[in-house]
Amino acid sequence: MIKEATANIQNAQLQELEVVNELWNKTKKGISEAARKIIRKEERPQRSSWFDEECQMTLENKKRAYKKAINRNTRQNE
Repeated sequence: MIKEATANIQNAQLQELEVVNELWNKTKKGISEAARKIIRKEERPQRSSWFDEECQMTLENKKRAYKKAINRNTRQNE
């Protein structure tokens, strides 16, 4: 009898939790939609046209050289 009562209480608590979660999700969705309409998401500016593949390769070479220099501080790496 006690086990049945405990099981009933747990089931009731789970149902309440599901209701609360459902209400929260609806509320969160409503807030997000309202914010999206009011604030509007700003689009990222496009990269500069001068930053091309050559710039990317140069930047990667510079990063590799820097990592090599800080890993082992020798005259050659400097």
